[in-house]
Amino acid sequence: MDPKQMEWMSKEVQNGSYLHCPNGSHWSMYDDQENYFSGVTRFINACLLYTSDAADEEDSVDLGGRRI
Repeated sequence: MDPKQMEWMSKEVQNGSYLHCPNGSHWSMYDDQENYFSGVTRFINACLLYTSDAADEEDSVDLGGRRI
């Protein structure tokens, strides 16, 4: 897929994100480990922060179709 299209799509959805690994292929976890794993770490931390904030506010959080 076109990276510009993928970036655009990530902005069209609520809380979407996009990670471009310029030194990687479709196996970026091997080809571009530095960018890939730093991006995955940022994504996971953002998810944890989002669920933690929702829990603090006593809101329910939608995790893949399940509300907790």
